[in-house]
Amino acid sequence: MRLLISMAMLSACRSDNITTTEKVVDDEVVIQDADGDGYFEDEDCDDQNAQVNQGVDEVCDGMDNNCDGQVDEGVQTLYYEDSDEDGFGNLDESISACSAPAGYVPSSNDCDDENANVFIGNNEDCDGLDNDCDGEIDEGVGDRFYADIDGDGFGDANNAQLFCELPEGFVQNDQDCDDTNDTVYPDAPEICDGLDNNCDLVTDDGTTLTLYLDEDGDGFGTDSTAIESCMTMENYVSQGGDCDDINSLIFPGATEVCDGEDNDCDGDVDGTAIDQIPYFVDGDGDGFGDLSQSITSCTQPANTVTDSTDCDDQNAAVHPDAIEVCDGIDNNCNGVSDDQDSTVQNQSTWYLDADSDGYGSASVTTVSCIAPTQYIAQDGDCNDLVADISPSGTEVCDGLDNNCDGQIDEGVLITYYIDTDGDGYGMLGTTQEGCSAPAGYVDNSGDCNDLVSQAYTNAPESCDGFDNNCDGQVDEGVLNTWYLDLDGDGFGDSNLSLDSCTSPSSVYVSDGGDCNENEPLDYPGAPLGCDDIDHDCDGVVDNDGDGDGYSAYACGGSDCDDNDVQIFPNTDGVCPLGTDCLDLLQQGYTTSGVYTIDPDGHNTGVDAEDVWCEQTQYGGGWTRIATNDPSNSLWNGTNIRDAIGFGALNNSEDYKSAIGFASMLFTDIMFTDEIQYAVYGGVGDGTTTYFEFSASVPVYNCAPQSGYEWPMTQGNLGGGRLCSTNLYMHPIDRDGNGNCNPYAQWAGNGIGPTWSLYNNGVCPLDDPSGSTFIGGTPNNGLPWSNTSPLYMYVR
Repeated sequence: MRLLISMAMLSACRSDNITTTEKVVDDEVVIQDADGDGYFEDEDCDDQNAQVNQGVDEVCDGMDNNCDGQVDEGVQTLYYEDSDEDGFGNLDESISACSAPAGYVPSSNDCDDENANVFIGNNEDCDGLDNDCDGEIDEGVGDRFYADIDGDGFGDANNAQLFCELPEGFVQNDQDCDDTNDTVYPDAPEICDGLDNNCDLVTDDGTTLTLYLDEDGDGFGTDSTAIESCMTMENYVSQGGDCDDINSLIFPGATEVCDGEDNDCDGDVDGTAIDQIPYFVDGDGDGFGDLSQSITSCTQPANTVTDSTDCDDQNAAVHPDAIEVCDGIDNNCNGVSDDQDSTVQNQSTWYLDADSDGYGSASVTTVSCIAPTQYIAQDGDCNDLVADISPSGTEVCDGLDNNCDGQIDEGVLITYYIDTDGDGYGMLGTTQEGCSAPAGYVDNSGDCNDLVSQAYTNAPESCDGFDNNCDGQVDEGVLNTWYLDLDGDGFGDSNLSLDSCTSPSSVYVSDGGDCNENEPLDYPGAPLGCDDIDHDCDGVVDNDGDGDGYSAYACGGSDCDDNDVQIFPNTDGVCPLGTDCLDLLQQGYTTSGVYTIDPDGHNTGVDAEDVWCEQTQYGGGWTRIATNDPSNSLWNGTNIRDAIGFGALNNSEDYKSAIGFASMLFTDIMFTDEIQYAVYGGVGDGTTTYFEFSASVPVYNCAPQSGYEWPMTQGNLGGGRLCSTNLYMHPIDRDGNGNCNPYAQWAGNGIGPTWSLYNNGVCPLDDPSGSTFIGGTPNNGLPWSNTSPLYMYVR
């Protein structure tokens, strides 16, 4: 027996981190569990592998994992030989292994392992093989072919089979309607054999003979006896159409004669009979017919005759037996009419009209149906040689009997009037009658002054002091209008005129329309000017493009914008461009310089003024309102001196006009000497002027404590003895005193802007009116130049 004493000892740590356990048996032999799998070497068949012992499951790895003496028992896989490499093996050729050997697969579904196109699940091909191993060959594949038993190239639709290729005795179509007869198939020639040879469902179509029974032997049978036959028959003929099969003289094409029968079977009895007689229509019933209207018939139709000599079958009075009369018609049908026919009756008498006045001479006549040339039916002419003389002639004053009434010039003699001045118009009083005017006489009496040849009825009125046109007025409508021309420019005043034949004096001219009789340069058509005046008198100012009454600045006028009717010079002649420099900047005026502005509106309030606008520096849009000249200028609480800033100087030219300076609104203030600058934003609220704002600030205040302090929002001030860059308005100048009160001593800075806190002794700019600000002595403590002007701007 083994001594059941075991000692668990922690052995040295192997390199594979396996913990080795030992035990002692009866003979005091020490046995190890080298692989630490819980089985000692006397039980473990491989004590160097913890995965091999009696307690593990066999896995397929070529080892005896469970130490039962067998390798890979029960865990190997059966693989089958795949000779054709189609992925399916031969069921009869297999081996067991942990993994498939080369040329083996786990599937045994190949029914032919010598053909890679044969295996279970494959698609069946038409190749004589069982491709899908289902026991059937080519099932469901291949083409349908039809048996052609009679060999005519057409198959039987009821005898079809599937084949991979066309077999002998089969065709690809199923159109044979009789596969036992090789003369029967589609498009076969139809023959008269009682069969439907061409499979069109019609037997013997187009091959039979149509035969007709011919009882009278004339070669034509009746249509009702027609039969179809493949051969001729006795008493039957191939032509039908006989309309009488009892009479051999009646058949299609027989000669039609007048016998009351339809000999030629055309449905028309005697219609084409060769023995018909022509009859002529007698439309007027005179017994004679019209040759052009004939009817050939076996019997005479109504209203016809056999005579065709009528030359007008619409007139019963015209026929060969009629009497010829003068009517323009060939009455007797002999080919001539009226005067051409010697047998004509009732001719007329005609009179020669030699002068063609419509009246003939009774002494020269002729008889005929139609009047010969120059002959007429009317006589009565008393002179057939003069066309103006006839019974209907008009009597004229010519010494002849024009109207054939036996009198000469009756009622047509002319009254003539004496014309002393020879103007073609005579006066009443002295007259003579005759057919022509005696010397010195005329045939009208329209002269109102027979001593002036320019005076007569409807004569043109002229400016000569006579009644030229005899209307009772003198010089009406011909007087000239003369206009007073005081400035001698050739044009007079239209409101100052006189009417006369000639100019009243040298100061009257014929042209009016002068718009300024005191200026010789102003008249219609005068050269245009550029001085806000209408020189050419057209009612508008010259060179005024926008119609605001001012000439364009471009030609020397005063309108600074001739494209805008709202912009023109104000009452003092200045033409503003906007309300301030910021307004101009927003309009596009981006160059710094002098501009004209009118802050309170065009032509309202104070006049426009020229100001300096800073448009490029410090944001632009700044209007200069004051200048502190180091040599002689100063700030003032009410007025600020500046000769070229905004606002006019007062009479002493010392300070700005409060009225002018108080018209421009602002929000920001800027000070600059064009080197140093300081901007203070939001000082004003945009609703007040600097004058109003400055006046509202108490004169005595402690700026920081009272709130009248504004920090610099932009600028480059700094250094020196300047205590602060903040802006203060009217602060108390303490001068070292400890209290902020109105009684503290001050040095004059309480009435203007300053930049210091409390004490001007420390901050020199506390007192801008002191000598340290403008005295001209250099002061190193000042941020501003003491030799250049200090400018004040607002916007």
